[in-house]
Amino acid sequence: MLTKKRSSLLVFSAFLGLLCFWASNAEAVLVTLAGDNVIFTYDDSKLGLFGTPTVIGDTLNFSPTNFEAESVNGGGFYLTSCTINIEIQTKSSDRFFGNLTLLERGDYLILGSGGSVGVAGALIATNNLDPLGPNVYAPISSSSNLTIIGFPTKPWEAIVNADLNQWGWNSITATLENLQIASTTPPSSSSLAFIEKKFVGLGVNVVPIPGAIWMLGAGLIGLAVIKKRNQ
Repeated sequence: MLTKKRSSLLVFSAFLGLLCFWASNAEAVLVTLAGDNVIFTYDDSKLGLFGTPTVIGDTLNFSPTNFEAESVNGGGFYLTSCTINIEIQTKSSDRFFGNLTLLERGDYLILGSGGSVGVAGALIATNNLDPLGPNVYAPISSSSNLTIIGFPTKPWEAIVNADLNQWGWNSITATLENLQIASTTPPSSSSLAFIEKKFVGLGVNVVPIPGAIWMLGAGLIGLAVIKKRNQ
Protein backbone atom coordinates (compact mmCIF):
# COMPACT_ATOMS: atom_id res chain seq x y z
CA MET A 1 0.00 0.00 0.00
CA LEU A 2 2.86 2.35 0.86
CA THR A 3 4.52 1.57 -2.49
CA LYS A 4 1.32 2.47 -4.37
CA LYS A 5 1.06 5.79 -2.51
CA ARG A 6 4.67 6.62 -3.33
CA SER A 7 4.08 5.73 -6.98
CA SER A 8 0.99 7.93 -7.10
CA LEU A 9 2.93 10.78 -5.48
CA LEU A 10 5.73 10.44 -8.05
CA VAL A 11 3.25 10.45 -10.92
CA PHE A 12 1.48 13.51 -9.49
CA SER A 13 4.82 15.33 -9.01
CA ALA A 14 5.83 14.52 -12.59
CA PHE A 15 2.48 15.82 -13.82
CA LEU A 16 2.96 19.10 -11.92
CA GLY A 17 6.46 19.44 -13.36
CA LEU A 18 5.18 18.99 -16.91
CA LEU A 19 2.37 21.45 -16.23
CA CYS A 20 4.85 24.09 -15.02
CA PHE A 21 7.07 23.42 -18.04
CA TRP A 22 4.16 23.85 -20.46
CA ALA A 23 3.03 27.01 -18.66
CA SER A 24 6.48 28.60 -18.78
CA ASN A 25 6.84 27.78 -22.47
CA ALA A 26 3.39 29.15 -23.19
CA GLU A 27 4.36 32.48 -21.64
CA ALA A 28 7.51 32.84 -23.77
CA VAL A 29 6.44 33.70 -27.31
CA LEU A 30 8.83 34.80 -30.04
CA VAL A 31 7.29 37.64 -32.02
CA THR A 32 8.43 38.65 -35.51
CA LEU A 33 7.77 42.09 -36.98
CA ALA A 34 8.73 42.87 -40.56
CA GLY A 35 10.08 46.29 -41.52
CA ASP A 36 10.80 47.57 -45.00
CA ASN A 37 14.28 46.02 -45.21
CA VAL A 38 14.75 44.11 -41.94
CA ILE A 39 12.97 41.63 -39.68
CA PHE A 40 12.78 42.15 -35.90
CA THR A 41 12.37 39.16 -33.54
CA TYR A 42 11.94 39.32 -29.77
CA ASP A 43 10.59 37.38 -26.79
CA ASP A 44 7.46 39.23 -25.70
CA SER A 45 7.75 37.83 -22.15
CA LYS A 46 11.10 39.62 -21.65
CA LEU A 47 10.28 43.17 -22.73
CA GLY A 48 9.82 44.34 -19.15
CA LEU A 49 9.35 48.08 -18.72
CA PHE A 50 9.68 48.78 -22.45
CA GLY A 51 6.24 47.37 -23.30
CA THR A 52 5.03 46.02 -26.63
CA PRO A 53 6.60 47.67 -29.70
CA THR A 54 5.29 48.57 -33.13
CA VAL A 55 7.26 48.85 -36.34
CA ILE A 56 7.29 51.75 -38.80
CA GLY A 57 9.65 51.48 -41.75
CA ASP A 58 12.81 49.96 -40.27
CA THR A 59 12.29 51.39 -36.78
CA LEU A 60 10.97 49.52 -33.75
CA ASN A 61 9.03 51.91 -31.49
CA PHE A 62 8.25 51.47 -27.79
CA SER A 63 5.97 53.63 -25.63
CA PRO A 64 6.73 52.76 -21.97
CA THR A 65 4.12 53.75 -19.38
CA ASN A 66 5.89 52.93 -16.11
CA PHE A 67 9.62 53.33 -16.82
CA GLU A 68 10.45 55.86 -14.10
CA ALA A 69 12.62 56.57 -11.06
CA GLU A 70 11.74 58.81 -8.10
CA SER A 71 13.45 59.97 -4.90
CA VAL A 72 11.96 62.26 -2.24
CA ASN A 73 13.09 64.12 0.88
CA GLY A 74 16.73 63.03 1.03
CA GLY A 75 15.94 59.40 0.26
CA GLY A 76 19.19 58.84 -1.63
CA PHE A 77 19.61 57.06 -4.96
CA TYR A 78 16.81 55.20 -6.72
CA LEU A 79 17.59 53.19 -9.84
CA THR A 80 15.20 51.75 -12.41
CA SER A 81 16.72 49.51 -15.06
CA CYS A 82 15.68 47.18 -17.86
CA THR A 83 17.65 45.31 -20.52
CA ILE A 84 16.15 43.68 -23.60
CA ASN A 85 17.49 41.83 -26.64
CA ILE A 86 16.14 42.27 -30.16
CA GLU A 87 17.28 40.07 -33.04
CA ILE A 88 17.47 41.90 -36.38
CA GLN A 89 17.93 40.25 -39.77
CA THR A 90 18.21 41.87 -43.20
CA LYS A 91 15.57 40.67 -45.64
CA SER A 92 18.07 40.48 -48.48
CA SER A 93 21.31 38.49 -48.19
CA ASP A 94 23.16 41.07 -50.31
CA ARG A 95 22.45 43.85 -47.80
CA PHE A 96 24.28 44.61 -44.58
CA PHE A 97 23.71 46.88 -41.60
CA GLY A 98 24.99 50.43 -41.86
CA ASN A 99 23.96 52.24 -38.67
CA LEU A 100 21.93 51.24 -35.63
CA THR A 101 20.30 54.26 -34.01
CA LEU A 102 18.55 54.59 -30.66
CA LEU A 103 16.33 57.56 -29.80
CA GLU A 104 14.90 57.96 -26.30
CA ARG A 105 12.63 60.69 -24.95
CA GLY A 106 10.96 61.48 -21.66
CA ASP A 107 10.60 64.16 -19.01
CA TYR A 108 11.86 64.97 -15.53
CA LEU A 109 11.08 67.14 -12.51
CA ILE A 110 13.36 68.40 -9.74
CA LEU A 111 11.97 70.33 -6.76
CA GLY A 112 13.83 71.71 -3.78
CA SER A 113 17.58 71.41 -3.26
CA GLY A 114 19.85 68.40 -3.47
CA GLY A 115 17.92 66.62 -6.22
CA SER A 116 19.35 65.13 -9.41
CA VAL A 117 18.34 62.76 -12.21
CA GLY A 118 20.27 60.85 -14.86
CA VAL A 119 20.02 58.54 -17.86
CA ALA A 120 22.58 55.82 -18.62
CA GLY A 121 23.04 52.47 -20.30
CA ALA A 122 24.29 51.20 -23.63
CA LEU A 123 23.30 50.06 -27.11
CA ILE A 124 25.24 46.90 -28.01
CA ALA A 125 25.26 45.12 -31.37
CA THR A 126 26.46 41.49 -31.57
CA ASN A 127 26.94 39.45 -34.72
CA ASN A 128 24.62 36.43 -34.52
CA LEU A 129 26.94 34.43 -36.78
CA ASP A 130 29.88 35.01 -34.42
CA PRO A 131 28.48 35.85 -30.96
CA LEU A 132 31.86 35.38 -29.26
CA GLY A 133 33.55 37.80 -31.65
CA PRO A 134 33.79 41.58 -31.34
CA ASN A 135 30.68 43.65 -30.68
CA VAL A 136 29.85 47.32 -31.13
CA TYR A 137 29.22 49.23 -27.88
CA ALA A 138 27.66 52.70 -27.79
CA PRO A 139 26.97 54.32 -24.38
CA ILE A 140 23.68 56.08 -23.69
CA SER A 141 23.60 59.54 -22.13
CA SER A 142 21.15 62.42 -22.28
CA SER A 143 21.87 65.25 -24.69
CA SER A 144 19.52 67.48 -22.66
CA ASN A 145 20.12 69.60 -19.58
CA LEU A 146 18.93 67.52 -16.61
CA THR A 147 19.56 70.12 -13.89
CA ILE A 148 16.71 72.62 -14.27
CA ILE A 149 14.72 72.98 -11.03
CA GLY A 150 10.99 73.73 -10.75
CA PHE A 151 7.70 73.28 -12.55
CA PRO A 152 6.69 72.30 -15.17
CA THR A 153 8.28 68.96 -16.11
CA LYS A 154 11.17 69.33 -18.54
CA PRO A 155 11.77 67.17 -21.63
CA TRP A 156 14.94 65.13 -22.13
CA GLU A 157 16.33 63.26 -25.11
CA ALA A 158 19.12 60.78 -25.80
CA ILE A 159 20.38 59.81 -29.26
CA VAL A 160 22.88 56.98 -29.74
CA ASN A 161 24.45 55.74 -32.96
CA ALA A 162 26.29 52.44 -33.41
CA ASP A 163 28.28 52.39 -36.65
CA LEU A 164 28.18 48.90 -38.18
CA ASN A 165 29.37 49.79 -41.69
CA GLN A 166 32.81 48.21 -41.40
CA TRP A 167 31.62 44.82 -40.19
CA GLY A 168 29.44 43.51 -43.02
CA TRP A 169 26.87 41.95 -40.65
CA ASN A 170 23.38 40.98 -41.78
CA SER A 171 22.13 39.24 -38.62
CA ILE A 172 22.61 40.86 -35.21
CA THR A 173 21.27 40.99 -31.67
CA ALA A 174 20.70 44.53 -30.47
CA THR A 175 20.92 44.80 -26.67
CA LEU A 176 19.25 47.82 -25.09
CA GLU A 177 20.57 48.39 -21.58
CA ASN A 178 18.63 51.21 -19.93
CA LEU A 179 19.07 52.88 -16.54
CA GLN A 180 17.27 55.83 -14.98
CA ILE A 181 18.49 57.38 -11.75
CA ALA A 182 16.83 59.79 -9.33
CA SER A 183 18.48 61.07 -6.16
CA THR A 184 17.78 63.46 -3.28
CA THR A 185 20.53 63.93 -0.74
CA PRO A 186 20.17 64.39 3.04
CA PRO A 187 19.52 66.49 5.05
CA SER A 188 16.94 67.81 2.58
CA SER A 189 13.44 67.20 3.95
CA SER A 190 11.53 68.88 1.14
CA SER A 191 12.88 67.73 -2.18
CA LEU A 192 11.82 65.65 -5.18
CA ALA A 193 13.67 64.10 -8.13
CA PHE A 194 11.64 62.33 -10.79
CA ILE A 195 12.52 61.05 -14.29
CA GLU A 196 10.45 59.06 -16.78
CA LYS A 197 11.05 57.44 -20.17
CA LYS A 198 8.11 57.81 -22.58
CA PHE A 199 9.46 56.80 -26.00
CA VAL A 200 12.16 54.50 -27.36
CA GLY A 201 12.88 54.09 -31.07
CA LEU A 202 15.39 51.54 -32.39
CA GLY A 203 16.13 52.21 -36.05
CA VAL A 204 18.44 50.50 -38.52
CA ASN A 205 19.52 51.22 -42.06
CA VAL A 206 20.88 48.69 -44.53
CA VAL A 207 23.50 49.17 -47.23
CA PRO A 208 24.76 47.10 -50.19
CA ILE A 209 27.61 44.66 -49.66
CA PRO A 210 30.75 46.73 -48.96
CA GLY A 211 32.94 47.30 -51.99
CA ALA A 212 35.89 45.58 -50.34
CA ILE A 213 33.90 42.37 -50.05
CA TRP A 214 32.83 42.59 -53.70
CA MET A 215 36.47 43.09 -54.68
CA LEU A 216 37.56 40.13 -52.56
CA GLY A 217 34.88 37.93 -54.11
CA ALA A 218 35.80 39.04 -57.64
CA GLY A 219 39.47 38.42 -56.90
CA LEU A 220 38.80 34.88 -55.67
CA ILE A 221 36.73 34.13 -58.75
CA GLY A 222 39.50 35.50 -60.95
CA LEU A 223 42.11 33.32 -59.26
CA ALA A 224 39.91 30.27 -59.70
CA VAL A 225 39.52 31.00 -63.45
CA ILE A 226 43.27 31.50 -63.91
CA LYS A 227 44.04 28.28 -62.03
CA LYS A 228 41.57 26.34 -64.17
CA ARG A 229 43.11 27.68 -67.39
CA ASN A 230 46.60 26.76 -66.27
CA GLN A 231 45.44 23.23 -65.63
